[in-house]
Amino acid sequence: MVRHRSKQEFVRDTVREWIREGKFQPGEQLPPDGELSKQFQLNCRTIAAGLNQLVEEDLLERAPRKGTVVKGKIENPRSNAVALIARDWGDIYSEMARTINQGLMKEHLFPVFLDQNFVYTPAEVITFLDLLISRQKPYGFLAIGYHNFPYEYVKEHAKDLENFVFFFYNHYEEKLPNAKYVLPDYDSMGHQIVRYFAEKKIRNLAFVSKKENDYHGIHSSIQVQIFLAIRKYAPQYDITVDESLFWRCHAGAKFKDMLLELEKTPTKMPEGYFALDTVMIDVIYPELLARGITPIRDCPVLGLYNIHRGEKYGFDTFDIRPEETVKQALALLMNKSEEREILIPPVIIRRSEQNSNTNKDNN
Repeated sequence: MVRHRSKQEFVRDTVREWIREGKFQPGEQLPPDGELSKQFQLNCRTIAAGLNQLVEEDLLERAPRKGTVVKGKIENPRSNAVALIARDWGDIYSEMARTINQGLMKEHLFPVFLDQNFVYTPAEVITFLDLLISRQKPYGFLAIGYHNFPYEYVKEHAKDLENFVFFFYNHYEEKLPNAKYVLPDYDSMGHQIVRYFAEKKIRNLAFVSKKENDYHGIHSSIQVQIFLAIRKYAPQYDITVDESLFWRCHAGAKFKDMLLELEKTPTKMPEGYFALDTVMIDVIYPELLARGITPIRDCPVLGLYNIHRGEKYGFDTFDIRPEETVKQALALLMNKSEEREILIPPVIIRRSEQNSNTNKDNN
């Protein structure tokens, strides 16, 4: 049987919602009963009955000459909801999502996913977060900090967005006091890249970068962070990194044009290449093959992410250890670690050497 609210309960619930939303703050006075009577189109006796219920809840204080004053503030109840915000669920992201879902449910936490189709502008993420915190205080938040993430909103709403964990990416110039971080160790990656090419006796190294239209500082670019780490460690291994090639490609120059320039000075031609997997396949491979150079066999190449393209073409890539990243992110979320920032060193997947050994065995 459905029970309908009485008129006084309607008044009570509406005024309670006003207080919850902050329309009336503690110490502020509500409109007189007569004005509320006109607003609700109910008699003053019904208005008084509804307000008196809120007096019993210790939310209001009523006195003959003082009127009705808001006494307390309604705190949203804590919930077991965990907001998960991520931009792309392809490749490694899909497995990360499944692992997160399983990990949360083992702890009796409820994952709330923001569909990837709705996270491409800050406004959409803000709307999602506003709705989530309007009636509850979620257990926490897990977010991949992509370029357009509304970091300022998280910073300004620190009280409502407690227990916020960024994982995998962070593209903001400062660390937020209400947030924790689990990120790839790009310094370690840069050192490993240099050692990798040093082992292969490479002296001239090229990092062929992808153009980044939204570049606005080191924090906004993974490519730049990795390049600076490569440049940091290269002198220790007597390796020269083509800085001009990196920055000009990053600004939009064509790799093909850069190679034509370098061919005029053969001693400066790259002997090894590092790049994003898309750049490796769509840009570097065609130009090398057009010059009769077979990647891997004639020229060492190393890709950034260990996804299907690297496996398909057989070149070495980095395993950024998504399982460990998720494990540590969940540990920070559940306060099982006292750390506020955890850096995960990546590991090189050396499939090119395995393929080479297989080919030798077959021969």
